[in-house]
Amino acid sequence: MTQHLTRRSILSFGALAAAGGGLAACSSSTKKAAPSPSVSPTPTTPPSALDEAELADLLTELNKALTTADEKKDPKLLSPIVAGSALAERTASYEIMKKVGEETLKADPDRAPKLSRPDDAVKIGIATDAQGGARYALAVADAENGEGLPFFVGFEQQEDASDSSRFVSWGWARQLANVKMPTVAPIPTGSEAVAVDDAELLMSPKDAIALYCRVLTDGHDNADKDDVVATDPFLEENHAEIQTERKQINEGVDWDQIAQVREEYTPNEQEYLGIRTVDGGAIVMTTLTSNRRLSVSSGQVEYGADTVLAKLVGRHTFTKELVRTYGSTIALHIPAKDQTGEKIQPIAGYKVLLKASGS
Repeated sequence: MTQHLTRRSILSFGALAAAGGGLAACSSSTKKAAPSPSVSPTPTTPPSALDEAELADLLTELNKALTTADEKKDPKLLSPIVAGSALAERTASYEIMKKVGEETLKADPDRAPKLSRPDDAVKIGIATDAQGGARYALAVADAENGEGLPFFVGFEQQEDASDSSRFVSWGWARQLANVKMPTVAPIPTGSEAVAVDDAELLMSPKDAIALYCRVLTDGHDNADKDDVVATDPFLEENHAEIQTERKQINEGVDWDQIAQVREEYTPNEQEYLGIRTVDGGAIVMTTLTSNRRLSVSSGQVEYGADTVLAKLVGRHTFTKELVRTYGSTIALHIPAKDQTGEKIQPIAGYKVLLKASGS
């Protein structure tokens, strides 16, 4: 039995509303804005490792590198400001675009890599203090040309560095719509760096990230029985995309009779930043890798021959499996341990196709 599948990406976000220098999110479809948090005016920690001008310079450097590299599809032009997963993801996007060709990209725009990038203006900046330890910074910047919600852009100072020129970005993520945003200290105040094993939170960042990976993989009902993680659009839209694909593949037959689709997420422990929020909680950012595996049980699954996926894999029919590997950057707000009733809230997410294979 042959099942024809046309799958449309539904990872999309609405517009941003920013107010009073705080973080805000709203959906263009619902027009419902999340409460806009205040910025604490009272210094509680030593001055930050970066001042506002230095963070602005970093964001400008990042935007310039992305703009130049995107135009030429040359990852060498991303150095030194883009590193780690961000470099790997952009490189993969360039390679996919070159392999499938301009004609296919135009014919299948929904599956074509999106070279979205943050613009060069800092809307809100957060940075850890200068008192030793890890040095992190986070900039909220609009998407260039107003293409969707703003980005949370993470910067981390390299261990062998002593000045801001050695800050790099290994990831950025789209602010999520209709979720509660935390209150942050302004850059001149500085914020405490939060270790991955911090014990002052509802759950350590390491454990919270691992839990969120399980929730992304298996859903809230199976992986979060204590209801610790709040719902969010990134998770909901990824799960909806998988369920839509399963339904299309198995149309007219029993559920999963033709093929099953499952995506498993794992954290990248080498990429992490954590910054204390005013309420004693933390914003943490990290990167994830996921494999979405379509396992064929009966017959074959067929994609359009002229789609990005078919050109990338080199075939459009699959009798055994199709595996797509993605890289994601996510940000979570983890409440302080003493904040009764609060949940871990995903606040940003961004996902990029890295490669695909099948038989």
